[in-house]
Amino acid sequence: MSTKDLLEIGGDRYSGFITYFNGEYGFITSDKNDYFFHKSVIKQLDYRPVKGDEISFTLQPSRKLKGKFDACSIVFIKKTEKKTDSYLIGVVKWYNLERGYGLIGTTDGKEYFIHKSNLLSDSIKEREMVIFVSNNLKGKLSAVKCRLFSIDVLQGMNENAQTELLKKYLDNLGNIEKSWYFNGNKDWKYNQIKSIAQSDKISEAVKAVFLQSAFEKAGTAYKIQMICDGLFEVTLEFQTELLQKYLDELGRSYSTKDY
Repeated sequence: MSTKDLLEIGGDRYSGFITYFNGEYGFITSDKNDYFFHKSVIKQLDYRPVKGDEISFTLQPSRKLKGKFDACSIVFIKKTEKKTDSYLIGVVKWYNLERGYGLIGTTDGKEYFIHKSNLLSDSIKEREMVIFVSNNLKGKLSAVKCRLFSIDVLQGMNENAQTELLKKYLDNLGNIEKSWYFNGNKDWKYNQIKSIAQSDKISEAVKAVFLQSAFEKAGTAYKIQMICDGLFEVTLEFQTELLQKYLDELGRSYSTKDY
């Protein structure tokens, strides 16, 4: 195999990735070619190769295989960043438990087919919020790695990923009002916000961004509740204005009732 087929990064050095190393010898892949190497050709004494590491190297004729090349003069470049799934959050529009499939909707108007084989939760039902990865299965926009949304799914993610997912969660949650019941509980939206705020699965910085957004989406009554519960801090002047607004809304509510 000609070395001209390799990806040159300057002079006679080439770039590649570690595919195997057992402590004594290993293999490098570079432009679909594989090269053997021995630990003695590693230039940095404190470097131990790990699968996926990006390295540079030169070539020398193989001592064992005529016409082949081995890697030598190996220099570590960087760790390969692990690709993470891009998660979406949606609401179950319907799910047929007997047939094991259903449909999930997202705030951008898209719909995702969900089959029970792609569920990580035991089951899902209408109006429940789920987290999933988008995939195209047999020409159909589908949800895979799907499970019920909970704060536990954020554990282990970096802060940017947590913040982005919580933003999507709030978008799906909509305005935080006592407008309709879910599982017999009209306060379920607020209870979800409170649960996330009290969780130790996310950092205080992520919580601060989340609660700021939640406060903006909350109705007057829940804004007051968030302040009383210590979830959000505002000035005394703002508290006064908020209470006055609440009293005004309460008055209008009573005036519209028929007695």
